[in-house]
Amino acid sequence: MNVGKKILCGMITLCLIGQSLGGINVAAAKSNAVKLNITKKKISVGSSFQLKVKGKVSRKTVVTWKSSNKKIAVVSKKGKVTGKKAGKTQITVTVGGNNKKAVCKVTVQKKKNSSSKPVTTLTPDSNVVPSSPVPGVADNPTVSQAPASTASPEASAKTADSSVLVVSESLVELDGEIMTAYLVNKNYSGNISVSLNGKNYTHSDKISGKDLLVMLALTYTPNEPKVNHEGTISLYRGEEDEYWTVEDMELNKKYYLKAIRTNTLDPSWADCGVIYVKGDVRTEVGFQTNTQ
Repeated sequence: MNVGKKILCGMITLCLIGQSLGGINVAAAKSNAVKLNITKKKISVGSSFQLKVKGKVSRKTVVTWKSSNKKIAVVSKKGKVTGKKAGKTQITVTVGGNNKKAVCKVTVQKKKNSSSKPVTTLTPDSNVVPSSPVPGVADNPTVSQAPASTASPEASAKTADSSVLVVSESLVELDGEIMTAYLVNKNYSGNISVSLNGKNYTHSDKISGKDLLVMLALTYTPNEPKVNHEGTISLYRGEEDEYWTVEDMELNKKYYLKAIRTNTLDPSWADCGVIYVKGDVRTEVGFQTNTQ
């Protein structure tokens, strides 16, 4: 074989090797690409969904989540996305470095009143029985739909005395769950304690019912839980959490509550808001007051 043929054969061999390596690199890049379980999602304000990275991710690998617009939707450190207000945003996950990313496009829509389930209350006179047992509720409880008010709220609204914080408490169905609902009088003024299985967490200053609702609805505990002086009750709410976590530290039992500043429970009462606690906790959770 002359020199020219040897050179030609060598060049062909190098080209084949280069193409082979290029194919391997492309395949490796594709195999290392980050993928999410959901790439496009529509949710309503207040609802959530879980994003996950497909495939195996080492525990040592740093995974970070970010929302392009936190006013529209926020994402937790574990990939839970929660809608805040109507609009569009993108949730980006970065795995192990800036070059490995994936995006989920999120559209947040306003809640439609027509699609929400009617609030139901437990009453002794109802003939409707729930299809499945509810934890914490007595055997065979009866459930009825709350009667719709035919009179305008302005015409029939009652006003609670300023010495009364909780106007009523009842069991309701909200977001598909049984909850204990406390109708809170905004005009109350005095000391307030959250009572948990006989233990109290007392607010240090006098506070109105309105301020209590605002505090529970809008504030957080950004660094660590708040604990009462006795070390028996802790309260915690992260910036991305819808519910407060209230823990009986002696019983190692947690309760979940949230406040609604408008009266979505009983329009016959004026100047009220609602505190919802998950489950039937009427014998465990309460609110102690002192107006002196």
